[in-house]
Amino acid sequence: MDFFASQDKARGKTKWLVFYFGLAIFLMIFILYVVITIGINMANEKEHVQQTSFQWFHLEVLAFVSIGVLMTVGTASAFKVMELRGGGEKVAQMLGGRLINPGTMDPHERVVMNVVEEMALASGTPVPPVYVLDHEPGINAFAAGYSPSDAVIGVNRGTIETLNRSELQGVIAHEFSHIFNGDMRLNIRLIGWLFGIQMLAIIGFYIFRVAAHASRGRGKNNPGPYLFILGGLIMVVGYTGLWCARMIQAAISRQREYLADASAVQFTRDPETIGGALKMIGAHTSGTHLNAATASQASHMFFAEGVSNFGGMATHPPLSDRIQKVDPNFDGDYSRYMQSRYNKSVKSNEGKKKKKEPVDPMQMLEKLPIPGLGGDGFGPMGEMTQNMPGAEMPLSPAAMIAGVGMLDDDHVQHTHNMLEQIPPMIKQAIHDPFSARCVVYCLLLDDDEAIRNKQFTTIHQAEGQPTLDETGRLMPVVAQLPQSQRLPCLEIIQSTLSQLSIEQYKRFGYSVIELVRADQKIDLFEFILQHLLLTHLDRRYGFRPPAQTRYQNLAQLKDEVELIISILVHVGHDDEQETVNAFRQAAKSFNANVPFELIPKDQCNFQVLDKALDKANEASPAVKKQILHAAATAVAADGKVTVDEAELFRAFAESIECPVPPIIATEA
Repeated sequence: MDFFASQDKARGKTKWLVFYFGLAIFLMIFILYVVITIGINMANEKEHVQQTSFQWFHLEVLAFVSIGVLMTVGTASAFKVMELRGGGEKVAQMLGGRLINPGTMDPHERVVMNVVEEMALASGTPVPPVYVLDHEPGINAFAAGYSPSDAVIGVNRGTIETLNRSELQGVIAHEFSHIFNGDMRLNIRLIGWLFGIQMLAIIGFYIFRVAAHASRGRGKNNPGPYLFILGGLIMVVGYTGLWCARMIQAAISRQREYLADASAVQFTRDPETIGGALKMIGAHTSGTHLNAATASQASHMFFAEGVSNFGGMATHPPLSDRIQKVDPNFDGDYSRYMQSRYNKSVKSNEGKKKKKEPVDPMQMLEKLPIPGLGGDGFGPMGEMTQNMPGAEMPLSPAAMIAGVGMLDDDHVQHTHNMLEQIPPMIKQAIHDPFSARCVVYCLLLDDDEAIRNKQFTTIHQAEGQPTLDETGRLMPVVAQLPQSQRLPCLEIIQSTLSQLSIEQYKRFGYSVIELVRADQKIDLFEFILQHLLLTHLDRRYGFRPPAQTRYQNLAQLKDEVELIISILVHVGHDDEQETVNAFRQAAKSFNANVPFELIPKDQCNFQVLDKALDKANEASPAVKKQILHAAATAVAADGKVTVDEAELFRAFAESIECPVPPIIATEA
């Protein structure tokens, strides 16, 4: 799976969606116009109005119908899209989802939170908030959002209570595939446009109700019959357009489900994860049915078919076909699978890593490749999965880029082990909204006592004495955190802090900025923390709109790229000549006639970098790939990677919404 190609393909599907949406609207206008025109001619004939022939063209009718349909559908669609502007959170709430507290003690919720955290950290994405649909006993799940930075995962109560950890991993891996493939933005747009087309049918239904009420009256001028006809006509037109929209919804959704299933096998290296989940659906009495009234609007987003459809309107492939793709030997006997499932002990991922033969998913779905996957002991980033302190290892830029948007079982296990090593006090704190803020404050405290006292004053004034006390309690433990654990902790904190109210978040953002400013300078870690944390949370709280693609070629971003690569090589090299050589290699990797020049270290400003990354995030996927390849070339120029280089490279990638798995680096 090529992350960047998938993103481009998703953008291409959006164009087709616009085309078919326009076609559906044209069809509604055409039907409504033809019926009204026939009615006018019949009325003229009944009234004995002289006319030479059947009059098909009535400009005023065409204008009235076109404007009416366009305004109705356009206004309703715009309203729904604006309502969902908050991203995945709004979709989850629309479906009746409840946000799971990251520190939950519910055993089922705790398992799903652990699985989501491990997969997010292993893939380099911010940990998405998880919503549970408490009133849904069926087995289903969804991913929603505009980008990895504002994505959420939703799971039915039946999913987390019925599936074991392995099967749950398969479902969550499937949903992460939708996040990486760029499907989510398309899915939210589809919800809005479907709602707009559906509005005509809703209007027709209410006109019917008004007609029923009006028909109770008596008199020659009773409007009831005419309203019945008008309501029926609008309903027919509305449902015709809705049928077209459902066909579009189904056509776009079905093939993506095969791809996501295959990707889940790639990510877990075990077809029994996703295969087991699909078999459990076949054996489960509630299946995948959704009870929510709004389920039909979002049925294309779910793991499996959630509403009753027929024929070509099914949004997902048949369950048996999906199972055959991942397990060609399955005979369709769900009871036999259930018997074998409960007779064997289910081994957890806890403790010793499971040894299993690599699975080649290329045999499943027309040879889907796994780019960048190395040999024994190497993960998709090209780094050694054995964490050998002090080791220096060669890095392949091509393999590093191939790892973008990939999950890998080795990285999941590495992440699991890393999370186990986090001190219990910190682990508890980063899952609690109140304490998570204090962990961030501790990470920003200065070594100089005078500056630190100034920062304490800021915390006290902005947040109060309880926050200051909690910061003081956590400070000694946070100070001992290894550098390699800080970024993962921040990625978990991003999810935890999404539970703050808007006012609480505003105070938190103010405090972070003031703590960074306390010493009148900004270092590398302060920049990474401030930029990543506040940028992502700004998006979640609606203070920063989703990025739009504005730049299609590298020359449009020359100044920004120069700054990004210059800072990266300055961080990774102390020797001037090595710095120049690394920059030259990075610039050469572009293969473009753009004269990139190294910016001197004293002119590299982190505040300017913040704006440069925001602009780079508006580049097309192909341009982002070029930028990241150059950055990876700069990192790999001397054949090793330091913690600072690794964190900055991943921060750059995350800033432009390209998730990079952890790079197991050597200490500087």
